Amino acid sequence: MQTCNNNIKGSAFITIFFFMTLIGLAASSIGVMLRGDMHLSSRMVERAQAYEIARGAAELGLSYIVDNLENINTPCNEMQEGVLGNGTYKVYIEKFGEGDFGLISSATVNDVTQKIKVYGRYPDEKEAFMRGVFSNGDLIGHGNGTVENGTHSNQNSDFFGSINIEGNASSSGSTSMRGSASATGTISSGAPRITFPELDWNHYYDIAAANGEVYVGDKTLKGSYSPSGGVMYVVGNVDTIQATVNGMILCTGTFEDHGKTIIKAPQGQPAIAARNGHIDFHGKSTVDGLVYTGGGDVYMHGNTQITGSVVVWGTYDSYGNWGQLDYQKSDPELTSSSTIKILIWEL
Repeated sequence: MQTCNNNIKGSAFITIFFFMTLIGLAASSIGVMLRGDMHLSSRMVERAQAYEIARGAAELGLSYIVDNLENINTPCNEMQEGVLGNGTYKVYIEKFGEGDFGLISSATVNDVTQKIKVYGRYPDEKEAFMRGVFSNGDLIGHGNGTVENGTHSNQNSDFFGSINIEGNASSSGSTSMRGSASATGTISSGAPRITFPELDWNHYYDIAAANGEVYVGDKTLKGSYSPSGGVMYVVGNVDTIQATVNGMILCTGTFEDHGKTIIKAPQGQPAIAARNGHIDFHGKSTVDGLVYTGGGDVYMHGNTQITGSVVVWGTYDSYGNWGQLDYQKSDPELTSSSTIKILIWEL
C-alpha cells in the first residue's frame, strides 16, 4: 500500500507540476500579449495625436492664408513649421494654377507621422477688371452702345436694341440678347461668379489727406481741377457740371455728372469711385479711367465715352444713346481678400 501511496503521491505531483507549468506558460503568454497590446495602444495614441496636430497645423496654415494671401506664395516662418502639443509639424504649399493651391500638413509624435492635404481656391480679385463692364448685380443694356472686352454679371444680363458687345457676354444667372443686340464672342448663362474687388479706400484717402484734398460735405465741380497728389476725396456727394478734372475723384456718397465733363485719371486708376452711393451720367462726357461703385449702381444715359472699365457693386443700367466703352485695363489699390474656398480635405 505504501508503494501504491507513493505512486499516487508521485502521480499527483506530476499532475500538479504539469498544470503549474501550463499556468506559467499561459501567464507568460498573457504578459507578452499585454506588452504587445500596450505597445499597440501607445502607437494608436501617438497616431491619433499626430493626426490631430496635423489637422491643427492645416487649420493654422489656412488662417495665415486668410489673413494674408501672400502666405501662399511666401509662407511665413510660423506657418511652415513649429510645435503643437507633444509633436512637431511642417506645412508645405503647392500652387496648381491661377487661384488653386494645395496645403500639405505633416505632424510627428515620437516616430509616428501623419499627413493631411487640403486643396483650396482663393479668389482672383482682379478678374473683374478683365471685362469692359462687370456688375455684381444685374446688367441692363438697352438702346445704343458698344462695350469692348466683354461683360459679366453675377446676376442676370439683358441686352436690347443696338447693343454691340465686343467679346464674351456672360452671366451667373441668365443672359438674353434681344432686338439687334449681339456679341462677337460667346453668350453664356450659368457662368461661375466672379469675386467683387474691394477698393482700398484708406489708401486713396491717405493720399488726399496728405495733400489737403479731403473735403467734408457735398461738393459741386465746375471748371478745371488738378488735385494735388492726384486724388480728391469727398466725404459726401459730388456733382459735376462741365468740369475738367486731371486726377481721381472718390466720394462716400453719390456721384452725378450733368454733362460735358472730362475726367482723366492716371493709368489704371479710378477716375470716379463712389463708396456707398450711385454713379449717374446724364450727358455727353468723357472719362479716362476706372468707374467704380462699392455699394451702389451705375446709370448710363446720354452719350458718355469711357476709356477704361466699369466695376459696379449693384446694377449697371444703360439706356438711350448711352455711348461707348473702349476697354483699358484697370489696376487700382485693393484690400486683401479674407475668404478662401476649400475644395477637398484629404485625410
